[in-house]
Amino acid sequence: MKTMTLLGAVALSSAALTASAGEWYIGVGTGVSSLAPHEGTTGGKVTEYRDTPVRGLVGYQFSERLGVEGYYADLGAAEIQVDANPANKGAIGYQVGGVHGVYRIYNSDGFAHKGQSGMSVFGKAGVGVMRNDGENVKFERLNDYHFTAGVGAEYKLSNGFGVRVDGDVYDKDAAAAYVSAMARFGGAASPVMDLPDAMADSDGDGILDNADQCPSQPGVAENFGCPMVAQVGDPIPVEYSPIEVQQDPCANPRALGRIYFALDSAKLDPSAQSALNGLADYMMQCASAVIDLSGHTCAGASEEHNVGLSKRRSESVAAFLAQRGVSPDRLMLNWYGESQPAVPNDSPRGMQLNRRVDISVLGGL
Repeated sequence: MKTMTLLGAVALSSAALTASAGEWYIGVGTGVSSLAPHEGTTGGKVTEYRDTPVRGLVGYQFSERLGVEGYYADLGAAEIQVDANPANKGAIGYQVGGVHGVYRIYNSDGFAHKGQSGMSVFGKAGVGVMRNDGENVKFERLNDYHFTAGVGAEYKLSNGFGVRVDGDVYDKDAAAAYVSAMARFGGAASPVMDLPDAMADSDGDGILDNADQCPSQPGVAENFGCPMVAQVGDPIPVEYSPIEVQQDPCANPRALGRIYFALDSAKLDPSAQSALNGLADYMMQCASAVIDLSGHTCAGASEEHNVGLSKRRSESVAAFLAQRGVSPDRLMLNWYGESQPAVPNDSPRGMQLNRRVDISVLGGL
């Protein structure tokens, strides 16, 4: 009955979750509990102090580091030998509930961000209440309320599901370790800057704005997107003079955008792939454009590691574009490690913005 009540509460809580800037989560798990009722309050001797607990929790991740969660757990029961007669046995059951504040000591950006995977190591502390029930044994409960603390680690997949391993200490006579299945909802959008709308065609003439010198007037490709002007009246004799060939607008050197990555990762998340799909479409339309892909990292690891990581990030973007049909001859790869930060590496947000690949047009073929 207690387990059914627990699962029902978790289900009702999950139905109320809504996406926001933070990240809601739920979890259900089991493991092993250690129960040590004080023998002076039971009138007997504890003969079995381990059992199998069941725990449910609901939490909210405010940011990459901070969160809060409520929990309820049935820790099982400790077996009591009431007297010298081996047949006279009893049990004391334990149920706990409370609230934890959670601080993520290590966090690889997968938490509080929609669509990202990641690893987290965390500590937690809070207050709780304990209830007991007795079977064939009398007992005295000394303290209902207590402080509680714990540590753990969690791995989250990009689809929001994950697994958590953690342990909690409840009061002086109860503790438990758990393995839990987790599900996360909402979260802030992944920090990927949108590339320009590579497929925009404001005047509907079939020539993209990036290559159209008259984006508000329908024109023709022969005149770089501008309308051809018909000559009327008698022709005016003029001496021949060569027309200066204008530079291909697709090859104008300029910055296009950036793709960001999780900590120590070269993996493209779904939002990065969506942005690169737009870049691939642009490059198919502008067949002369040559693109520079410059990989970077934040600070914190060795120079050798960061140079290699920035190389893998630029190669990851290049491989995605190649799969979309972009010729490798049109991609120039560079990697700089942590030597060219976009912003100072003095905050988690700053370090996040430096884990990137800068994308720009170098020129034409």
